[in-house]
Amino acid sequence: MPAVVVEMEEVASAAELAGESRLQGRALAALAEAVLQHRADAVAARRLVAEAVAVLKDEPPEILFEPLWVAAQVDAWLGDTEEFERWARRALEAARAADRKDLESLVTHGLATSYLLKLDLEQAASLVDRAAELAHASGSVQGRAQTHSARGWLEELSGRPADAEVEFTAARELYAEMGNATREATMTMMIGRAAAEQGDSVRAETFLRNAVRTLKGLGDRGHLCEAQRSLSMVLIDQGRVDEAERIALEARETVGAEDRVSLSTTKLALALVRAAQGRGDEAERLLTEAFEELGVSGLLSPQREVVWHLATFLRARGREDEAAVYEARLAELAPSSTAPIA
Repeated sequence: MPAVVVEMEEVASAAELAGESRLQGRALAALAEAVLQHRADAVAARRLVAEAVAVLKDEPPEILFEPLWVAAQVDAWLGDTEEFERWARRALEAARAADRKDLESLVTHGLATSYLLKLDLEQAASLVDRAAELAHASGSVQGRAQTHSARGWLEELSGRPADAEVEFTAARELYAEMGNATREATMTMMIGRAAAEQGDSVRAETFLRNAVRTLKGLGDRGHLCEAQRSLSMVLIDQGRVDEAERIALEARETVGAEDRVSLSTTKLALALVRAAQGRGDEAERLLTEAFEELGVSGLLSPQREVVWHLATFLRARGREDEAAVYEARLAELAPSSTAPIA
């Protein structure tokens, strides 16, 4: 990714001077995606992708698809679900206009992910099935990998971590076959989380350390901060609080300033470290901040994780009445059904 940032800046500039608007726009889209993941700069990425859309507005749909889908990813990063859905719909229209089932599968998977974040498992499952059909029809290996990934998350949210691990492992193998190191490492992280949920902290640690090492080498801050905070939480469970603190602080340094979800989840990891250190006031403040931040975003899946830890924290301190309030909220964060967005 560091190389992509440098090279795509040069390509975009040279293409503009040469009057090669298609090449310029595609380079801008690639640059926006790399700036988002490597520099964790969603503001710059949004500006670059808006320029790419403007430059490519008259291009064929399969070309215009590129900046439209990057724009959707930028808004997902920012936690702006309405803008994500707007750009995703436009990308879906472009994929269908181009008769590209592989691209349609890509967007359908992204829409399924948005439902998973909102804990609408019924609609998510329907979209995952549709994405799988499209991947099969197009012969897309990437589409198949994404289907396994989404099904893994469905299993995880449904309380079946062993089944989730099977799906994440299948996805990782396909990403390895493609040579997609970033997604392979991300699936390694998800396997580690599934192992932790099964109570196997030793195996979880191994997978998460591998994910952290690979993502650091790739310069992918977007996924690295999540791998770091997950590793920190596993180390807390093992009683290795000093090391957990170091890695939790690293996660807080890695996370991008506009990464709405990970700003809160890395705060959760640090809160658990502070609780383990006996710094209860600071831990409670961090937990409460994370809960409130995710409440504003409307992203229920990560909010549910924070609520569980907040309720556990309060109950462990004999504050049953306060814990009951959050336990009631936890009960509310159950799968629901809404109208589909695609």
